[in-house]
Amino acid sequence: YPQVCYLAGMDSSRYLKTAADLADEFDIARFQTALNEWRAVIRDVLQQPRPDTHRLIAKEKILDYLDLQLERAAKWTIEADLLGLIFRRLIELQFWTEYATDEVKAEAFVYEAGIDAREVSEWFAKAYPDGPVIEAAHFPQGKRIALSQESEEEKLFWKISTKFVHCSSMAVIYAKDAKLNSTFLHMFAVQILIYASRIIEMLDWSTTAA
Repeated sequence: YPQVCYLAGMDSSRYLKTAADLADEFDIARFQTALNEWRAVIRDVLQQPRPDTHRLIAKEKILDYLDLQLERAAKWTIEADLLGLIFRRLIELQFWTEYATDEVKAEAFVYEAGIDAREVSEWFAKAYPDGPVIEAAHFPQGKRIALSQESEEEKLFWKISTKFVHCSSMAVIYAKDAKLNSTFLHMFAVQILIYASRIIEMLDWSTTAA
Protein backbone atom coordinates (compact mmCIF):
# COMPACT_ATOMS: atom_id res chain seq x y z
CA TYR A 1 0.00 0.00 0.00
CA PRO A 2 1.28 3.50 -0.75
CA GLN A 3 0.89 6.25 1.81
CA VAL A 4 -2.84 6.80 2.16
CA CYS A 5 -4.61 9.49 4.20
CA TYR A 6 -8.02 8.00 4.87
CA LEU A 7 -9.46 11.23 6.25
CA ALA A 8 -8.25 13.48 3.46
CA GLY A 9 -11.82 14.55 2.72
CA MET A 10 -12.38 16.04 6.15
CA ASP A 11 -11.29 19.59 7.02
CA SER A 12 -11.47 19.69 10.80
CA SER A 13 -10.42 23.35 10.97
CA ARG A 14 -13.75 24.27 9.42
CA TYR A 15 -15.60 22.62 12.27
CA LEU A 16 -13.38 24.24 14.87
CA LYS A 17 -14.47 27.57 13.37
CA THR A 18 -18.10 26.42 13.64
CA ALA A 19 -17.50 25.52 17.30
CA ALA A 20 -16.05 28.97 17.96
CA ASP A 21 -19.04 30.63 16.29
CA LEU A 22 -21.49 28.49 18.27
CA ALA A 23 -19.72 29.40 21.50
CA ASP A 24 -20.58 33.04 20.75
CA GLU A 25 -24.11 32.40 19.49
CA PHE A 26 -25.49 28.89 19.79
CA ASP A 27 -27.78 27.56 17.07
CA ILE A 28 -29.06 23.98 17.24
CA ALA A 29 -29.69 23.74 13.50
CA ARG A 30 -26.11 24.74 12.68
CA PHE A 31 -24.78 22.29 15.27
CA GLN A 32 -26.81 19.47 13.71
CA THR A 33 -25.70 20.43 10.20
CA ALA A 34 -22.02 20.29 11.19
CA LEU A 35 -22.49 16.87 12.79
CA ASN A 36 -24.34 15.44 9.80
CA GLU A 37 -21.69 16.74 7.37
CA TRP A 38 -19.00 15.06 9.44
CA ARG A 39 -20.96 11.81 9.53
CA ALA A 40 -21.26 11.76 5.74
CA VAL A 41 -17.47 11.98 5.36
CA ILE A 42 -16.87 9.36 8.06
CA ARG A 43 -19.25 6.88 6.43
CA ASP A 44 -17.48 7.37 3.11
CA VAL A 45 -14.10 6.77 4.75
CA LEU A 46 -15.33 3.59 6.44
CA GLN A 47 -16.27 2.12 3.06
CA GLN A 48 -12.72 2.40 1.71
CA PRO A 49 -10.51 -0.71 1.68
CA ARG A 50 -7.58 -0.75 4.07
CA PRO A 51 -4.89 -3.22 5.25
CA ASP A 52 -5.57 -5.21 8.42
CA THR A 53 -3.02 -3.81 10.84
CA HIS A 54 -4.04 -3.44 14.48
CA ARG A 55 -3.61 0.31 14.19
CA LEU A 56 -6.02 0.59 11.28
CA ILE A 57 -8.49 -1.90 12.78
CA ALA A 58 -8.53 0.24 15.92
CA LYS A 59 -8.93 3.37 13.81
CA GLU A 60 -11.88 1.91 11.94
CA LYS A 61 -13.62 0.92 15.18
CA ILE A 62 -12.94 4.33 16.71
CA LEU A 63 -14.29 6.08 13.61
CA ASP A 64 -17.40 3.91 13.65
CA TYR A 65 -17.96 4.68 17.33
CA LEU A 66 -17.40 8.39 16.74
CA ASP A 67 -20.01 8.28 13.98
CA LEU A 68 -22.49 6.67 16.40
CA GLN A 69 -21.89 9.37 19.01
CA LEU A 70 -22.27 12.18 16.47
CA GLU A 71 -25.50 10.60 15.23
CA ARG A 72 -26.85 10.64 18.79
CA ALA A 73 -25.62 14.19 19.40
CA ALA A 74 -27.54 15.38 16.34
CA LYS A 75 -30.72 13.87 17.82
CA TRP A 76 -30.23 14.58 21.53
CA THR A 77 -30.18 18.39 21.39
CA ILE A 78 -32.87 19.01 24.02
CA GLU A 79 -31.36 17.86 27.33
CA ALA A 80 -27.93 18.71 28.72
CA ASP A 81 -27.48 15.34 30.43
CA LEU A 82 -27.77 13.48 27.11
CA LEU A 83 -25.15 15.65 25.42
CA GLY A 84 -23.06 15.38 28.60
CA LEU A 85 -23.05 11.60 28.18
CA ILE A 86 -21.81 11.91 24.61
CA PHE A 87 -19.21 14.51 25.56
CA ARG A 88 -17.77 12.31 28.30
CA ARG A 89 -17.52 9.43 25.86
CA LEU A 90 -15.57 11.64 23.47
CA ILE A 91 -13.16 12.57 26.25
CA GLU A 92 -12.51 8.84 26.68
CA LEU A 93 -12.45 8.23 22.94
CA GLN A 94 -9.78 10.90 22.53
CA PHE A 95 -7.60 8.97 24.99
CA TRP A 96 -8.07 5.72 23.03
CA THR A 97 -7.44 7.47 19.71
CA GLU A 98 -4.13 8.94 20.87
CA TYR A 99 -3.15 5.67 22.53
CA ALA A 100 -3.85 3.55 19.45
CA THR A 101 -1.72 5.58 17.03
CA ASP A 102 1.12 3.21 17.94
CA GLU A 103 0.84 -0.27 16.39
CA VAL A 104 1.81 -2.13 19.58
CA LYS A 105 -0.56 -0.09 21.73
CA ALA A 106 -3.30 -0.46 19.12
CA GLU A 107 -2.96 -4.23 19.45
CA ALA A 108 -3.34 -3.87 23.24
CA PHE A 109 -6.46 -1.75 22.70
CA VAL A 110 -8.05 -4.37 20.43
CA TYR A 111 -6.99 -7.15 22.85
CA GLU A 112 -8.62 -5.35 25.78
CA ALA A 113 -12.12 -5.94 24.36
CA GLY A 114 -11.61 -9.62 25.23
CA ILE A 115 -10.48 -8.71 28.75
CA ASP A 116 -13.66 -6.66 29.17
CA ALA A 117 -15.73 -9.63 27.98
CA ARG A 118 -14.00 -11.90 30.51
CA GLU A 119 -14.82 -9.47 33.33
CA VAL A 120 -18.50 -9.36 32.31
CA SER A 121 -18.73 -13.16 32.21
CA GLU A 122 -17.11 -13.41 35.67
CA TRP A 123 -19.52 -10.84 37.10
CA PHE A 124 -22.48 -12.83 35.77
CA ALA A 125 -21.12 -16.05 37.27
CA LYS A 126 -20.69 -14.36 40.65
CA ALA A 127 -24.16 -12.76 40.66
CA TYR A 128 -25.96 -15.83 39.27
CA PRO A 129 -23.93 -18.92 40.24
CA ASP A 130 -26.83 -21.23 39.35
CA GLY A 131 -27.76 -19.41 36.17
CA PRO A 132 -26.71 -19.95 32.56
CA VAL A 133 -22.95 -20.27 32.19
CA ILE A 134 -21.17 -17.62 30.14
CA GLU A 135 -17.93 -19.35 29.27
CA ALA A 136 -14.94 -17.16 30.14
CA ALA A 137 -12.13 -19.62 29.41
CA HIS A 138 -11.66 -18.50 25.81
CA PHE A 139 -11.46 -14.81 26.76
CA PRO A 140 -7.95 -13.39 27.29
CA GLN A 141 -6.55 -12.54 30.70
CA GLY A 142 -4.73 -9.38 31.63
CA LYS A 143 -5.09 -5.92 33.13
CA ARG A 144 -7.12 -3.18 31.52
CA ILE A 145 -5.38 -0.03 30.32
CA ALA A 146 -5.88 2.86 32.74
CA LEU A 147 -7.69 5.89 31.32
CA SER A 148 -6.57 9.29 32.55
CA GLN A 149 -7.21 12.97 31.93
CA GLU A 150 -4.04 14.86 31.12
CA SER A 151 -4.81 18.58 31.31
CA GLU A 152 -6.64 20.57 33.97
CA GLU A 153 -9.19 21.56 31.33
CA GLU A 154 -9.87 17.91 30.52
CA LYS A 155 -10.20 17.07 34.21
CA LEU A 156 -12.69 19.96 34.58
CA PHE A 157 -14.86 18.82 31.66
CA TRP A 158 -14.73 15.20 32.88
CA LYS A 159 -16.01 16.22 36.32
CA ILE A 160 -18.73 18.51 34.95
CA SER A 161 -20.06 15.97 32.47
CA THR A 162 -20.00 13.31 35.20
CA LYS A 163 -22.36 15.45 37.30
CA PHE A 164 -24.90 15.17 34.50
CA VAL A 165 -24.24 11.56 33.48
CA HIS A 166 -24.58 10.16 37.01
CA CYS A 167 -27.64 10.52 39.21
CA SER A 168 -25.93 13.17 41.31
CA SER A 169 -27.75 15.50 43.70
CA MET A 170 -27.14 18.31 41.21
CA ALA A 171 -28.71 16.31 38.37
CA VAL A 172 -31.79 15.49 40.46
CA ILE A 173 -32.34 18.91 42.08
CA TYR A 174 -31.82 20.92 38.89
CA ALA A 175 -33.27 18.40 36.40
CA LYS A 176 -35.89 20.88 35.15
CA ASP A 177 -33.92 24.10 35.58
CA ALA A 178 -34.24 25.58 32.08
CA LYS A 179 -31.40 28.09 32.45
CA LEU A 180 -28.92 25.55 33.82
CA ASN A 181 -29.92 23.01 31.16
CA SER A 182 -29.49 25.55 28.36
CA THR A 183 -26.10 26.75 29.64
CA PHE A 184 -24.55 23.29 29.88
CA LEU A 185 -26.27 21.99 26.74
CA HIS A 186 -24.55 24.75 24.77
CA MET A 187 -21.22 24.07 26.46
CA PHE A 188 -21.40 20.33 25.82
CA ALA A 189 -22.41 20.86 22.19
CA VAL A 190 -19.46 23.16 21.51
CA GLN A 191 -17.05 20.77 23.24
CA ILE A 192 -18.41 17.82 21.26
CA LEU A 193 -17.38 19.61 18.06
CA ILE A 194 -13.97 20.48 19.50
CA TYR A 195 -13.22 16.98 20.79
CA ALA A 196 -14.52 15.37 17.61
CA SER A 197 -12.15 17.62 15.67
CA ARG A 198 -9.22 16.53 17.85
CA ILE A 199 -10.10 12.89 17.32
CA ILE A 200 -10.34 13.43 13.58
CA GLU A 201 -6.87 15.02 13.54
CA MET A 202 -5.43 12.08 15.49
CA LEU A 203 -7.10 9.62 13.12
CA ASP A 204 -5.44 11.17 10.07
CA TRP A 205 -3.17 8.15 9.90
CA SER A 206 -1.28 6.82 6.95
CA THR A 207 0.48 3.53 6.36
CA THR A 208 3.33 2.38 4.15
CA ALA A 209 3.73 -1.25 3.16
CA ALA A 210 6.36 -2.76 0.93
